[in-house]
Amino acid sequence: MVLIRMATPADRDAVAALHTANWQDAYRGLLPDAYLDGPLAADMQAAWAEKFADRAAGRSGVLVAEDDSRLLGFIRIVPNADPRWGHYIDNLHVAAGGRGRGVGRTLFQAGADWARTHGGAAGLYLYVYADNTPARAAYARWQGREVEHFLDDAPHGGKIPAVRLVWEAGAGVE
Repeated sequence: MVLIRMATPADRDAVAALHTANWQDAYRGLLPDAYLDGPLAADMQAAWAEKFADRAAGRSGVLVAEDDSRLLGFIRIVPNADPRWGHYIDNLHVAAGGRGRGVGRTLFQAGADWARTHGGAAGLYLYVYADNTPARAAYARWQGREVEHFLDDAPHGGKIPAVRLVWEAGAGVE
């Protein structure tokens, strides 16, 4: 059984490690191996230290999915981050062992519910690298609408094609 709960500070390292592992898997060939196998882990630890500080200050929410106390995934939401698009889904990641079980869909819905409770009935949006076709396919199944294609700043330098997806206010995952 999958449990969705609010993250605690004790979850920070596991979230950063899962985020690192997912990038190493999903972005192999898109980002340089030297970055994925080198500074990425430290970058994620530093980024999640900041993100958990935002969570503690009430500026964002982080929810985790677990099964038998094993981290299966997480979502981070920033309420009302954009006046046009609404709540920002900063991260949504599912561990390899949790994929195909509805964990991502459940996290998405729980994150949307949390955002609406903490920021009103605004829509939702996120960014995804254009070449991340599995994620784009999932978001399309969940009724996400691609509204913008652009070149994003890559974490190692350079630019990567990316897409903004949106869900209108009140939308849920089907």
